[in-house]
Amino acid sequence: MQYDPNSLLYISKAMDLFDMVDCDDALSLANISKVQCPALIMGVQSDILFPIQQQREVVEMLKDSGNLDVSYYELNAMFGHDTFLIDVNGVTGAIRGHL
Repeated sequence: MQYDPNSLLYISKAMDLFDMVDCDDALSLANISKVQCPALIMGVQSDILFPIQQQREVVEMLKDSGNLDVSYYELNAMFGHDTFLIDVNGVTGAIRGHL
């Protein structure tokens, strides 16, 4: 699979601009408590863009806010954040299990 270089630029910019926090250093329970639909959180142990500990914190915050339908899947791969593009079987399996 090949990606257009311009697409990667837009994806990179979107990731750089993404901020789940509203002018705060930590995720806000007030914001995340609004998420009451089934949620799948996936993390990659080698991801430095969105570290695995942050994914675990999101799971805990969702559960603490009363969302009982939270699935968590941790991928063990050496590809960092790109694991979501490379480990198709692992990602697909997690999504299937969640659905």
